[in-house]
Amino acid sequence: MVRLNRYKILTMRLILFVILSLTFSSLYGQSYRDKTNVSEKVKKPYRKGLEFMDQGDYEKSIGAFSTSIKLCPTFIDAYYYRGGLYYELNQLANARMDLLKVVELNPKYKPKVLYTLGTLEWKMNEFDVSIEHLNQFVASEFKSTTLKNKASRLLENVKFAKKAVEDPLSFDPQPMSNAINTDLPEYLPSFTADGNQLIFTRVINGQEDFYITEKKDGQWITAEPIRNINTPGNEAAQTVSADGRVIIFTACGRREGFGSCDLYIAEFINGAWTAPRNMGPGVNSYDWDSQPSLTADGQFLYFTSKRKGGQGGTDIYICKRFEDGIWSKPVNLGPSVNTPYADESPFIHADGKTLYFMSTGYPGMGDYDLYMVRQEQSFKWGEVRNLGYPINTKGKEGALVVSLDGTRGYYAHEGKSENNYHDIYEFELPEPIRPDPVTYVKGKVIHAHTGNPILASVKLFKTGNEKSEQFILTDNEGNFLVCLPIGATYSLTVDKPGYTFYSDRFELAKSRTIDKPFLLEIPLQELKVLAAASSNEEEIKTEPIILKNVLFETASAELLEESSTELDRLFQMMQEAPDTRIQISGHTDDVGNDEDNLLLSENRAKAVYTYLVNKGIDKKRMQSKGFGETQPIADNTTDEGRSLNRRTEFVILN
Repeated sequence: MVRLNRYKILTMRLILFVILSLTFSSLYGQSYRDKTNVSEKVKKPYRKGLEFMDQGDYEKSIGAFSTSIKLCPTFIDAYYYRGGLYYELNQLANARMDLLKVVELNPKYKPKVLYTLGTLEWKMNEFDVSIEHLNQFVASEFKSTTLKNKASRLLENVKFAKKAVEDPLSFDPQPMSNAINTDLPEYLPSFTADGNQLIFTRVINGQEDFYITEKKDGQWITAEPIRNINTPGNEAAQTVSADGRVIIFTACGRREGFGSCDLYIAEFINGAWTAPRNMGPGVNSYDWDSQPSLTADGQFLYFTSKRKGGQGGTDIYICKRFEDGIWSKPVNLGPSVNTPYADESPFIHADGKTLYFMSTGYPGMGDYDLYMVRQEQSFKWGEVRNLGYPINTKGKEGALVVSLDGTRGYYAHEGKSENNYHDIYEFELPEPIRPDPVTYVKGKVIHAHTGNPILASVKLFKTGNEKSEQFILTDNEGNFLVCLPIGATYSLTVDKPGYTFYSDRFELAKSRTIDKPFLLEIPLQELKVLAAASSNEEEIKTEPIILKNVLFETASAELLEESSTELDRLFQMMQEAPDTRIQISGHTDDVGNDEDNLLLSENRAKAVYTYLVNKGIDKKRMQSKGFGETQPIADNTTDEGRSLNRRTEFVILN
C-alpha cells in the first residue's frame, strides 16, 4: 500500500514537471541556455568572442560567437552579442535574425533588445514590426525612463515614416551647374531676390569661405571667392539681402567676438564689400549664434542660438531692425516653433510669413528633418509641418532655401563625386509645401534732364496699412529692389528733396509670377532746373507725373481716404519749392458719353486742387483742368488699359 502511494506520488510529480515544462515553453517559446548552464566546450569560444569584442575586432568576435551557437543552438547570450555586433557593422538583416532569436528564446531576457529591434526595423523600413517592438519596450519593466522616452520619440517617427513612405512626394533633385559645384564641398546657398546672384560656402583644405556667382545670359558664371570678406579663418552660414547689398554671416573664435560663434554684417558699397563688423552684444550672446536669415524687407533677422533661456538645445530667434539701423534684443520664437531638442537653420521666405527650418524635435523620418510653419498673424505661428518623404530621409537633411516664386527648393546633398562631398542641388518644390509667390520691383532712378543716377529714398507699404512701410535708399547707381508678396495692393513712392516725386501702385490680389517682375526706369525732374528755365524763358520739356495712388469713388469726384498719403507728399513738394507752379489734370476712359467724362475729369482735378488749397497752398500756384477721354495713354479696349487711362496727374509749369 505504501509502495503504491509512493508510486502515485512519483507519477504526480512527473505529471507536474511536464505541465511546468509545457508552461515554461509556452512562455519563452522554447528552452534556452545561457552562460551559467552551458558546457565548458560552448563557453570557451564565447569567452573568446567577448575578448575580441573588447579589442574592437568585431569580425573575429562574430566568428567566435558563431562557434558557440553551432555547438549550442539555444545559447541566448551568444545570439545577443552577435546580434549587437551585426548592428554595429550595419548588417541589419543579420542583426535582426539574431535579436529575434533572443526574443523567441526568452522575451524577458533583456528588454532593451526590443528597443534595438524596433530601431533597426525602422532603419529597414519594416515599420509595422518596428511599431510592435517599440510598443512592447515602452510597456516593459525596463528601468531607464531616458531610454523609454527616446523609444517613445522614435515610435512617433516610425508612425510618421510609415504614412510618409506610403504617400511620397514628387521629388527629383538635380545638381546645380559645374560653375557652382566642384569636387570640394559646397553648401548653404543664398540667393538675391531676382535669382541672378548666388552666394554659398565652399571648403578648401578644411577652411570655409564664401563664393559668389552671377547669371549671364541665363547661365551661371564660374564662382569666385569674396576676397573682402573671406579670411584665413572660417566664414559660413550666410544670408544675403533681397537686393544683394547686405550680407550677414557667421564667424567663430574671432578676437572681437562675444561667444564661440557670432553674427557679422557687411555692405556692398561703390562696387566692393565693406569690412565686416560684429553685430554687437545686442544681437550676439556669450554662447553660439549662427545660421541667419534676413527677411526680404530687411527689417527682421531670424537666426539660431544656444543662448540660455531657450526651449532647450538650439532654438530659433528673431530680432527687428529699427530705422536708425540698431537691432532689437532677440526674441525666442517660443514653443509654437522651438522644441526641447535641436531647432536650426531658419529660412524666412520673401513672402514674410513662411518659415522653413531643420529640427530633431518633431515627428519625422529621423535625425534632422526639414519643416515649415506659417505666420498666421503677427508672429503667431500655425501648425508645424514636415516637408515629407523623400525630401526628408533617415539621414540629416541640409538647410533649405526657396526661390522667390516659391517653385524651387535648394539644399546641400551628398554629391556623386568620388569623395562623396556635398553639392548644392535644386528641385521643384511640391505644391502643398510652397510659400506664397512673390514678385519684385527693380528700379533705376535717374535725373530727368541729364540721365545721371540719383540717390533717392524709396517707400513701399500695403495700401490701408502704413505701418507695413518699407524704407530703403537707392545705391550710388540709382538702383533699388523691393519684394512684393502676391495677394495685396502696394503703394510705392520714390522721392528726393528738390525733385518731383514718382508714385506707383501694384495690385497683386491676382496671381503674378516671378518671370514678370516690375522693371522701372524712374526719371525725377529737378525743381530748380525747371524754375531756372522758367525765369530765363527757356523751353524745357516737363513730363506729367501720374498720381497713381490718388483714387476716387466709382464714377465720382469724391476722394478715397487712402489718397491722402500721396496728396500730402505733393503738398510737401510744393512747400519745399515755393516758386513751383503746377497744373492738375484729370482724365477718364472712353466708357460713357463725352460730356459726362469731361465733367468727371474736371471735378476730379478740382478735388485735388481743393485738397491742396485747404492744406495751405496758394491758389495762384495751381490750376486744374479736365481732359475727359481725349488723351488716353493706353488701349481703351481692355480693362487694364481703361484703368490706366482713368488717372489724375500734375505737370510743372514753366
